[in-house]
Amino acid sequence: MLGYSAEELQTKTFQDITHRGDLEANLSVLNKTLVGEAESYCIEKRYIRKDGGVVWANLTVGCVRKGDCSVDYFISVIQDITDRKQAEARLAERNAQLDLAHKAARVGRYTFDVSRRTMRLSRASVATQGLSQSTMDITAEQWWARVHRDDVERVRTAHIRAFKEGRRELVNEFRYVRPGGEVRWVEARSLVTYGEGGRAERMTGVYIDVTERRKSEDHKNLLIAELDHRVKNVLACVAAVAQRSQECSRSADEFVDLLNGRLNSLANAHALLSRSHWEGVGLGELVRSELAFCAKEGSAHIEGPDVELAAEATQPVAMVLHELATNAAKYGALSNGRGRVQVRWRRLSKGRGGGKLVLEWREIGGPLVAAPRANGYGTSVIRDLIPYELGGAVAYVLASEGARCRVAIPAKWLNNSSVSGSSPSRLS
Repeated sequence: MLGYSAEELQTKTFQDITHRGDLEANLSVLNKTLVGEAESYCIEKRYIRKDGGVVWANLTVGCVRKGDCSVDYFISVIQDITDRKQAEARLAERNAQLDLAHKAARVGRYTFDVSRRTMRLSRASVATQGLSQSTMDITAEQWWARVHRDDVERVRTAHIRAFKEGRRELVNEFRYVRPGGEVRWVEARSLVTYGEGGRAERMTGVYIDVTERRKSEDHKNLLIAELDHRVKNVLACVAAVAQRSQECSRSADEFVDLLNGRLNSLANAHALLSRSHWEGVGLGELVRSELAFCAKEGSAHIEGPDVELAAEATQPVAMVLHELATNAAKYGALSNGRGRVQVRWRRLSKGRGGGKLVLEWREIGGPLVAAPRANGYGTSVIRDLIPYELGGAVAYVLASEGARCRVAIPAKWLNNSSVSGSSPSRLS
């Protein structure tokens, strides 16, 4: 077994042929025998072969004592168990890999003895459920105590129905509560075996932690509901814009032009919001977007700090800016090629104005403006939409030298973005 001849072994002590890693344990049990604490011992140890190889052996040792009880000699039986130990090592490695895979995939195994009402959990199951390794064997009552109280009755009913119907497979989802109160969703897939008389005897299966999947599904459902809500709002807004545009139009062509312009404004605002994942839109970007279709190079002066409108405030502000820009292009400063539009905004200090945003629109150099006999839809949007939708205030004046508009928006409709110093720019 060790590759030595009998003569060679006679020149060796057991320390010479024992693996260094097992020598201390071997000496410990040997010393107990020498001092009379034991008559024999049995250990598993490694021997070093003559060629340097390692042999695992099961060593059973007894002793024969002299009259004074000291040890006269030992009798040893050495069994080569190398194949078994190698097989155990391979099995342990595979189990470790399997446990790691189960842990990574949040999958655990279990076996439930229906008659004894006892359950054995795999290490992966114990880890997933946040239990200690000493709780691999639990009672049915201990397991049910961990199931979320809102799911207990449903899971019990599913088990009873499956047993009555003699079903071989059972799949259900439920919540369990980890120590500390964390709630996780688990999918249980079980195989059921039955004994004589069709009585369920054993359930074997896997637990799959599906918490992230459930969260993803809930998030998806939330997004669908939010999308449904937004689509309904957009359609209601389009319907109102179409109706009011028709009421204020003198011809079909004028109606089409007004409606196209207003729908394009809504679409542009929606695109900006989509680009920011509906988190908000910079006011400067929104102003430039609404002036882009009607202002030439140098005809618009835009100035203000970096301020981001909340998503809910973007569309109302965009509609007001669109009507101001449309009026300027048709009747005001942008209609004669010589006028200019100045758009400035600032945030008031929290002490004086509660941190609200003030935007001022001023037209200069355009033709003389005469106040209309009746207010149209565009004027009502400018004056009424911000107060109605955002609780702000609007002062709109059609002076002879050009239109002026002051819009105040409460701070709650502004995101907590950085506010730097003024950064004037010209539309090109």
